[in-house]
Amino acid sequence: MELYSSNDSYKLYKGDMRNMLDVIKKESIDAVLTDPPYELNFMNKGWDNSGIAFQTETWQKCYEVLKPGGYLLAFGGSRTFHRIACAIEDAGFEIRDTIMWLYGSGFPKSMNIGLALDKKNGIDNRTGNIKTDGGVGGGVELLVMIIMNGKENMKKE
Repeated sequence: MELYSSNDSYKLYKGDMRNMLDVIKKESIDAVLTDPPYELNFMNKGWDNSGIAFQTETWQKCYEVLKPGGYLLAFGGSRTFHRIACAIEDAGFEIRDTIMWLYGSGFPKSMNIGLALDKKNGIDNRTGNIKTDGGVGGGVELLVMIIMNGKENMKKE
């Protein structure tokens, strides 16, 4: 690890965090705030598929440099945070609280099943109308089951 920047208030090191005990004394840190790789193999990038976040040894290094009563705040991906949490707990930390950042934007993560079923069944998902260009329902009556107030009603379209 190499000293990257420092002043009277802080020291910033650059390097592999697994070597931090070379430069940071045990029980000398008040808090660790980290955003490790989410281990999703994002866009087939090696840095996001290293396994470091799931290794108990990674979090033991953090535990060793924390003062008694110090805390760890580690970000994790929504699909893999449970694995990071297990590794953190196995390293000796007590999991007390979980903070979640919930958002509804970003890259699509999976198939929209509703749209896929509509496409398979020949339904134009923009209008809800049945396509008559050779798709399912072209010239054939379609029965749609509607659940209303706990009762099943049949609607003929």
